[in-house]
Amino acid sequence: MKATYTFAVILFLALFNLLITGSAQGQDEHLNELKKNSVYYEFLGTGATLFSLHYEKNIKQFEKSSLNLDLGVGYDPPLHIDMNPSYAFPLSLNWTSGIKNKHFELGIGLTYNSGVSQQIATGGKTKSMDALWTSFRIGYKYQKPEGGLYFRAGLTPLLRVKKFTSIDHDDFFDKFLPFFGIGVGLTF
Repeated sequence: MKATYTFAVILFLALFNLLITGSAQGQDEHLNELKKNSVYYEFLGTGATLFSLHYEKNIKQFEKSSLNLDLGVGYDPPLHIDMNPSYAFPLSLNWTSGIKNKHFELGIGLTYNSGVSQQIATGGKTKSMDALWTSFRIGYKYQKPEGGLYFRAGLTPLLRVKKFTSIDHDDFFDKFLPFFGIGVGLTF
């Protein structure tokens, strides 16, 4: 568990260092300056929920790339009568690179889930798991520099950093979620 957390922190710091030092061009010489705000709905993704609403802010613009901070809130409805709803709160740092409308995207973040939808049946009762996850993103983003339609799709695997609920059952999918995400929204 400690190795997973250490790996996530090192990866985050390396990505952050690369992004900050990678392009030192002046703010006035950008070839592809994007609008600064986006709001989008994402299916699965870093929230690991069926429904999540996100706000993304462009916090640093480079010549051909940008650094974005993404904050969301997610919800999973109960899938059957014995289950409770699940809530998620993802926060991530994403690097976007590309020209005009088409962009490659890398990201890392943290997601807190309360009542993870992957609930464990024990003795006829269903228990929920509250956990903190490290989220990753590698994908494609369609975003016009002048704003408007926003679309993203990619792989968003999650690694569990900390489990806050004591559950006797602990299998592979309690520690790793091999998710993907599809998002649609607006940039302004």
